[in-house]
Amino acid sequence: MNGMEENTGHVVPEKLRRKFGRARRHLRKMSFVKGLALLLGCLMAFFMVAVLLDRIFFMGSHYRLFVLIGASAAVLIVIVWDLLIPLLRRYTTRRIALSVEDVHRQLGDSLLTAVELAEEYESGRLTTSPDLVKAHVNETFKSTRNVDFRAIAPLSAILRVLLFAMISAAVVATFYIVHPRVMKNVFARMVDPYGGPEPFTYTKIAVELSQKYVEKGSDKEVLAMLSGEKIPEEGRIHWQSGLSGWKKERLSQKDNKLRHVFKSVITPIKFKFQAGDGRSETYEIIPHPLPAIIENIPEIIFPAYTGIRK
Repeated sequence: MNGMEENTGHVVPEKLRRKFGRARRHLRKMSFVKGLALLLGCLMAFFMVAVLLDRIFFMGSHYRLFVLIGASAAVLIVIVWDLLIPLLRRYTTRRIALSVEDVHRQLGDSLLTAVELAEEYESGRLTTSPDLVKAHVNETFKSTRNVDFRAIAPLSAILRVLLFAMISAAVVATFYIVHPRVMKNVFARMVDPYGGPEPFTYTKIAVELSQKYVEKGSDKEVLAMLSGEKIPEEGRIHWQSGLSGWKKERLSQKDNKLRHVFKSVITPIKFKFQAGDGRSETYEIIPHPLPAIIENIPEIIFPAYTGIRK
């Protein structure tokens, strides 16, 4: 033990020293539980944020790497700051005595005074009578006989962290039970940003676009084939014409297909389909002008046997 146990063994009653020892072990235990709960809660929370971001945006490799680095850095900080440092922290007897007095106001400053006098006695710096020191320490021991020093770190002090960890774990567990393949897919994509699988979706979309070049001013039909476990009754097409903003339009599904016709295409159009939780890649339609005669210059070429040059 530190503090009193190391320096005041001949003055302080054994039972009082044991109280300080139990309080010291309890502080470390509570700090460890708090740090472990905070680590678990952060891991679960970061994972749920990653799931939401990936499901909403289908994040690319660079973004997934950024999320992985950010989450790893935050977890490392929690491990060092809330797990390692508390375990290595020195809980001195004076610090414990002061904390006990803060909780049990009826003690006044008698416990801290007893600790300080006992330490001075053992170090040889005491100017007071040793008998008076022993008497004060024994009197302090009697007044603290029914005091539990472990009350300086009650369970309520870490209750919020425990609730945070339990709620985060419950949310992740519930989502895993409902959507296990989604959770496994997102986990694989996050831990391997550049080599992970494609996003898992219950609705698959395959766009049929045989030719992206169209005659300027003509109509262009685009088609999306729907497949998978869940095929919704309708979908959406999002498109952008030229430099204008993105627009969207609802499309009814028929025979597992979504159709849309772009009328009189005169500027490049980018488009993508969305149905259920699936979405397609972004495609582009590029108009090009019709062939036309710009200039007509006649030229007569005489046969060689005529001897006539042009």
